[in-house]
Amino acid sequence: MKRLTEWLNQLWFPSMPATRLAIIRILVGLFAFWYIAQRQSMFLEMNANDPFYFKPLGAVWWLSEPLSLGALKALLAVTLLANLAFIAGWRFRITGPLYSILLLALLCYRNSWTMIFHNDNAMVIHVLVLGFTAAADAWSADSWLRSRRQTQAIPPISHWRYGWPVQLLCAVTLSGYFLSGIAKLAGELGWGWVSGHSLRSQVAVDAIRKTLLGETPPELAFFLYEQLWVFTFIGVLSMVTELFAPVAILNRRVGMFWALNAFAMHWGILFVMGITFRYQLMGIIFLSFFPGELLAKPVEPLLSPRKQRHLQSISQPQIGEAL
Repeated sequence: MKRLTEWLNQLWFPSMPATRLAIIRILVGLFAFWYIAQRQSMFLEMNANDPFYFKPLGAVWWLSEPLSLGALKALLAVTLLANLAFIAGWRFRITGPLYSILLLALLCYRNSWTMIFHNDNAMVIHVLVLGFTAAADAWSADSWLRSRRQTQAIPPISHWRYGWPVQLLCAVTLSGYFLSGIAKLAGELGWGWVSGHSLRSQVAVDAIRKTLLGETPPELAFFLYEQLWVFTFIGVLSMVTELFAPVAILNRRVGMFWALNAFAMHWGILFVMGITFRYQLMGIIFLSFFPGELLAKPVEPLLSPRKQRHLQSISQPQIGEAL
């Protein structure tokens, strides 16, 4: 029992540098800002639809009617401002949770109009995890201000409180892929999905739909249509990547290997079907699987005026202490 407890402690509460979680916060925040900012006109146009099509869900379930145009503009503006504070790590104990809730509400509002965009889920949950954890103890306005105050202690360089949020981000990502694999098995085809026939038909239907709507389908889709073995290979690879996703949480190297395969899978989907999962294609969703703090090494001395290198890492807790 003691060995199991120690193993679980190492798995869920590993000591990690504060900069790793901070790098994830900054890059996820930048992606979210770009994602929302370039869709402002789409949000406003969506709000001009007939209120009949508005079916509130999720965080906006309590709305009895669509927001007024002024209220929607205010929500967009406040969300983007909170997003900037999230990226900068300014007063993060307030702005972190605030931005997480605003982003959740905004995208739930978007999903309340005729179509649910499942591709937003991972980004929103990642922001929620980051917003409610110690993601701004490094590389942030808060840490810089703390370093200027003699009376306040600077958080340690490495600690379990930076490790468990990273592990939770990995678990959230892996759960999404695992559920996708389970959904395929629960469908009518079951294990027959890996034969490639269904995937090839899906690619063909998608190409026809794009053509009818005046879009240009990927040329690779026409070239590969007669190559059933390619779709079989892709089907097997996809199913293995999804069903074995939970294993990736058990070992850091296995996790990195899995993330690289999933990343390649999304680029394959783009080339064959022309479907863009931007959060995945840019690799943002997989940041938690890699030592992102290495990106901070060249400039870290410039951002650590109080010489954090003198601080000692705090040892990992027992599970009872952590909880």
